[in-house]
Amino acid sequence: MRLALLAVAAAAACAMGGCSSIERMKHNAGYDEPWREGADGTILHDVVFKPWAGNRMDICLPRRLDASHGNGVILFLHGGSWIRGTRAFEMHNCKRYAKKGYIAAAMDYTLHTEEAPVTMERMLDDIDDAVETIKALSERKGWNVTQMAISGNSAGGQLALLYAYSRKPVLPLRFAAATVAPIDFHWESWDFEGARFSPRVALEIVNAGSASSFGEQAFRSGLAEAEIRKISPLAAVHPGVPPTLLGYGAQDSIQNPGNGRRLAAALESAGAEHELVMYPHSGHLLADDRPVMLRYHEKLAGYARRLFGY
Repeated sequence: MRLALLAVAAAAACAMGGCSSIERMKHNAGYDEPWREGADGTILHDVVFKPWAGNRMDICLPRRLDASHGNGVILFLHGGSWIRGTRAFEMHNCKRYAKKGYIAAAMDYTLHTEEAPVTMERMLDDIDDAVETIKALSERKGWNVTQMAISGNSAGGQLALLYAYSRKPVLPLRFAAATVAPIDFHWESWDFEGARFSPRVALEIVNAGSASSFGEQAFRSGLAEAEIRKISPLAAVHPGVPPTLLGYGAQDSIQNPGNGRRLAAALESAGAEHELVMYPHSGHLLADDRPVMLRYHEKLAGYARRLFGY
């Protein structure tokens, strides 16, 4: 899989004038969320949830954790093309929502490599393991976690949506949120105006994500339909999926900007609650529309207040 990594995309965006500096980019995209340990809350670092694989997460606890009611946890999944990245990519969001009064966690999931291939099904299993560990910790420490939400960016957004639409976690899942998420892996979805990569990347992702070995002709002829649907959140939409918040950059050259509209249309047809926020000036990093970024997070916080009930 050869999608651009976060650091590469950031450098390219700045080089092309998409942001005047790394610090400005971080500020516009909200990556610079401040945190005062103790005053804002407490971070539990390196919580192991799959010992044999070494998977870990960081959990941000709010300063005032009220266990007299059922608490919600928001689980954040990082991007990185399913082959790179760490939970550190999502710690700004983890801190942001802990400061709003919610337990928030940023997790690592098992990454795909050529030497150790990993399917997306395995990555979803990792999410299940993380949720089960949070539930067990809650019972042991008296947090009274009774519900959850899931959110992700880019590849992490795809996993978050696929998980929300196809899995039944041990905690009731109240809503999902995703930014610049791939939602469909047909060739045509990756063949859009201004795309930085060949649509052949769809074939590469499907082969890696489902442990397949299709050639281009077989892939484009429809023989890969079952595998494409298996990893596509768009194909997993059905009546009863949780409320969904989406964010996309209208100038994205890495991920199809039309994905948000396509998924919103499918959710509308299924009668599912959803909102789509478009960042008109931003590419994949969503770093050129700070007011829109703030509005997106206001909406996400609104989902949490209403659907968690506090």
